[in-house]
Order: sequence, then C-alpha cells, then structure tokens
Amino acid sequence: MQNYIVCILGRLLLACKKDRRYCMITKNRSFGIGLLLVFLAASLFANGEQEQSEKAWPAKSVQIVVAFNPGGDTDYNARVYAKYLKDILGVPVVVTNVTGSGGTIGMRHVLDSDPDGYTVLWHHSAMMVSEAAGLWDKNANDYEISCIGAKSAGVLLYADGSAPYNSFDDVVAATKKTPDAITFAANTGATTYLAGVTLYEQGVKFKLADFGGGSDRLAALMGGHVDIIPNAYGMMKDYIDSGDVKALASLGSERIEEAPDVPTVAELGFPDSTLDMLYFFAFPKGTSREIVETWADAAEEVAKNPQYQEEIHKAYFQKPFYLRGNDALDALNGQREVIMKYAELLKVN
Repeated sequence: MQNYIVCILGRLLLACKKDRRYCMITKNRSFGIGLLLVFLAASLFANGEQEQSEKAWPAKSVQIVVAFNPGGDTDYNARVYAKYLKDILGVPVVVTNVTGSGGTIGMRHVLDSDPDGYTVLWHHSAMMVSEAAGLWDKNANDYEISCIGAKSAGVLLYADGSAPYNSFDDVVAATKKTPDAITFAANTGATTYLAGVTLYEQGVKFKLADFGGGSDRLAALMGGHVDIIPNAYGMMKDYIDSGDVKALASLGSERIEEAPDVPTVAELGFPDSTLDMLYFFAFPKGTSREIVETWADAAEEVAKNPQYQEEIHKAYFQKPFYLRGNDALDALNGQREVIMKYAELLKVN
C-alpha cells in the first residue's frame, strides 16, 4: 500500500513538472489535484506510523496493574516478573497498584484501557470469584489472556500463636460449639472469600469479615482483630518459625513441601474448599495478537530463568509454573466452572 501511494504521488508530481498546463487547466481541477495530493500524503504518513508503531512495540514503558495493595504475594510476583521483563523487552516495566472493591477496580481499569499493549493486568483466580460473588460481570474471556505465569505454593490457614486451638479440628469444634464466635478474615470477592464461604457451608461456622489482601490480613491477625486468616505460606514462614502464628491447614490440592505436617482441607474432610491459585497476565480486549504473544514469549523466558526460579522459591516457596494462550485460558475457565457452582452462596448483598 505504501509503495502504491508513493508511485501515484510520483507520477502526479512528474506530470506537473513536465507540463504545468496539466496542473493548471482550471482552478477547480488544480484545487482537486491539490486535495488529492494532501490526502495521499496523509494516508502515506498514517500508514507508515501504524506500521512503525507495530514494529516498535514496546517503544515505551509497560504498566503492570496489580489490583491489591503492595506487600502481598500477588504484588511480589508482579514485581519480580517486572524486574526480569524490563531486560528482555528493553523498556521499563512498572508495577502500579490500583486497589479497591475486592480487586474489581484494578481489573476494570485494565479492561477499559487502550488496547495498545502498554497496560497489562497481573491477577489470579480471584477474578472468577468476583464474578460469582456478583461484584462484576466479567471474567478471563473478556481479556486477551497472554499466559499464566505463576502458581501459589499454597495458601494456608493460620491462627495467632497464643490461640487456644492447635489444629484445624480444634477450630471446627469451637465453631460448632459457638457459631460465629471465631472471625475468619477474607477479601470479599477473592479466593479467600470463597474459602470462608465453602468452609462455612461444610459446617465450619466462622464469622466472615472483610480485611482486604494478604498484608492487610496479616496485620489484622497480629493486631488481634481476627482469629483465622488465609495467606500464602511464604509470607508467613518467619511468623511460624518465631511462634507468632500457627499453621493449621492448607487450601491447596497438596501439602506444601516445606510444611509437610500441615494437612490439606480435603484431608480434613472439606474438599470443596480446595483451590490452587493461578496468577496470569491479561491485556485489554482487542490488543493485537502479536503483542500478546511477544509478552508471552518474554514471560516464558523469565519462567525458565534459574535465577528467577530461585528467587520465587526463596520468597514464597513457589515452583515455576507456566501456561500460555488457549492452554492458559482453558485452565482459568476450568476453575471458573467450579467456582460458579457456588455463585448463590458467594453473592454479596
């Protein structure tokens, strides 16, 4: 197209140069030819700019949006990815926390952003819980899913170190004796909320309370405001080692390698509360496939980097986990299918 326009412009200009009468037969025709030249030049410029833009991506910094506060596992995973991605892509990769309403403000921020490849969401399985809870009506299918870049080593349930219960069975017995006396901190519309609701439906009569993300829940437990919190093991290990908290059960499908004595909720008789956290990158709908795939390539390079693998294991005891494209979307939709079964129970009034 570009060559074609150049050819037309060249012929018109050559004709005018050879015979000025060609360009000045009448004022109207001269004006029309002038307009045509302007139009063709503008088309050439616009076409060139578009091609240059596509070839140049990324030409400026890319923003990773995290829908939760700094200090938690979601934020950590985004920041460690950003550190490696900037070297691969050759531009700054900046993490921005856009928080509120169980993560939906950040999710919608990305959904409504220009699909130019410079804004990408880093989120996790909680997106489907937000939909089931009625906090919004979107899911992974409303984005361009690039890849799943991480999987939680496991979310465990914790009590204060001085609490009168030393096992999850003790907690269950206490809630049956006095329903709603033990406060379970959750993030409304997130996977922790799903855990609390499903445990309640299976007979563990907690009082559910909204205390935000992982760092907020930790502060609430340490401050004596709640009794039980779910959090990533890596975030809590130092507190376990110091005796400040007790690990009672795991919400993961398997026991954590570093905490082999902590049983899963499925082992304890609560299989419906099992959920592995998948973290993923999602672009606004309409982002070009080339950009989405380029990002997936870069993220895969990070996931295979031994230095990155060592870093996430040291911080959160995670093992590398990566899926891209349709495989990633299928995994997220598989979780969504399970979560939506509890939609009526999860609805937030």
